[in-house]
Amino acid sequence: MAIGEYIADARTNFAGMLFTYDALLTHHDAVHFSWRVGPTGGAPVVTGFDVARFDGGRIVDLYGFFNGF
Repeated sequence: MAIGEYIADARTNFAGMLFTYDALLTHHDAVHFSWRVGPTGGAPVVTGFDVARFDGGRIVDLYGFFNGF
């Protein structure tokens, strides 16, 4: 799965909520980004960040972290 597909899936999984993310930070074959999910115009109900490792442009490892848990 490519990062664009992953983010599109996340938006589908949180239907009715606004899924936003910060700039993608890359280093060699890895990417890190922070994200938020919440109602449009309201405070986020959950935040976190993900780290993904790529091989050939596809995600091979993905680690997701929720803030505050």
